[in-house]
Amino acid sequence: MLARMLKAQRIRLKPQWYGMDSNLRQVIGQYAPLVAGALLMGSTDLVDQTMAAMLEHGSVAALNYARKIVNVTVVLGALPLSTAALPYFSQMIAKRDWVGCRRTLRTYSRLIILATVPITLALVIFSEPLVRIVFQRGAFTVTDTKIVSRVQAFLSLQVPFIFWAVWECEL
Repeated sequence: MLARMLKAQRIRLKPQWYGMDSNLRQVIGQYAPLVAGALLMGSTDLVDQTMAAMLEHGSVAALNYARKIVNVTVVLGALPLSTAALPYFSQMIAKRDWVGCRRTLRTYSRLIILATVPITLALVIFSEPLVRIVFQRGAFTVTDTKIVSRVQAFLSLQVPFIFWAVWECEL
């Protein structure tokens, strides 16, 4: 159905090579830093788990459990925020409103930090009750709750920076 609609709009479905032009050179120039950044960010989990594996038994599990609530916070907050802002910024960029882009970027960066600091404080303060409610049952003991809640409290400190970075990177 999509193919028919594209064909009706006279949009070709087969990719076609138009040669090396300035736009392609710009994309190629930005590709190496993008790959380097993706490798760096993708390796953080590997480094975290390797470091945790050097600690006492159960440290990798504690790290993974502690990430779950923090990750839910990020997925439910940062990604929708950046998705909602992208069309707005796309319009400003299409109009070449660079002053408006900078002003809006500064304003929303401040608002994101101001909004996420209370969330972070709540995650730190209520870390143990959250972990108890979500995970403590069966084989997950009171001792496990204490360990995971401490790790989660420290992981929560990165929430404002993750929100800001996801929002900035999406734009």
